[in-house]
Amino acid sequence: MNYLKKSVHLTIAEIKHHPKLFLLIIVVQALLLITVAAVGITYQMKIVTDLQNVVNPLQQANYDPDSLQEGQPFLADLAGVQRSYQQLQQNILEAVLIVALLYGVVHSGLWALSQKLYHHLSWKKTGKVWIKSGVASLLVFSAFGLLSYHLLRNLITAAVDVTFFSQVAQYLLITLGVLYYFLSIIYGIPTIHWKKNLLAIYHLGIKKIHYFIIPLGINVVLMLGTLYLFSLTTAQPSFLIIILAGFLFIVTVGITRIFFLANVQEIYEKNNH
Repeated sequence: MNYLKKSVHLTIAEIKHHPKLFLLIIVVQALLLITVAAVGITYQMKIVTDLQNVVNPLQQANYDPDSLQEGQPFLADLAGVQRSYQQLQQNILEAVLIVALLYGVVHSGLWALSQKLYHHLSWKKTGKVWIKSGVASLLVFSAFGLLSYHLLRNLITAAVDVTFFSQVAQYLLITLGVLYYFLSIIYGIPTIHWKKNLLAIYHLGIKKIHYFIIPLGINVVLMLGTLYLFSLTTAQPSFLIIILAGFLFIVTVGITRIFFLANVQEIYEKNNH
């Protein structure tokens, strides 16, 4: 448990010593969340419209067997439904790729800035860490997003049971969480050598996973707690309260990231001694 106390102390100390850099991290984090929210809202509206353009004609389709035998069309505008379905697939794919790109570039940049704050890296070394983290993020998120998209699309096409579809979606979310955990190990060490990063996943992420259970639990509780607080404030008429709650959540995300970095470093040093 000593590594936890030391990690807390080092997290607080490094933030105090680099307030301007920490403020930069908070600003970039806010811009990322706002952009992701804007993308989500925009594509949600597009996807809902596409769904309506597909579902509504199907609800009004000709299901009368006698009428169909007489040559009456099943759909008045079959080509329009097909176009809407293709547009639906395109919008889902675009949303997944845009979010993956944002997280691959900006999210990895936040980890690189956190590395600079905690490890006192030069800007040149920070840039190399950013590239390393960005490449790893893009590879993992893009591959996972494309595979998930094709898997779910095939399940929809096959008209599988809703319960089975929900179970597959839950397994995909769990898989994403596991992948992000391993990515966090790569984000958490300042080395840019891929071999050392892959070895760190095994030696730290797998063999030393029991050391990360408590710090990860602390981070999850803090982020979910502030996120829940933010959700409560959205029902309030005060715009200022909503802004303050959102700012608290963003600051919590920044602090928990640095705290996780501190834990990775402590466990990494412990593993090498």
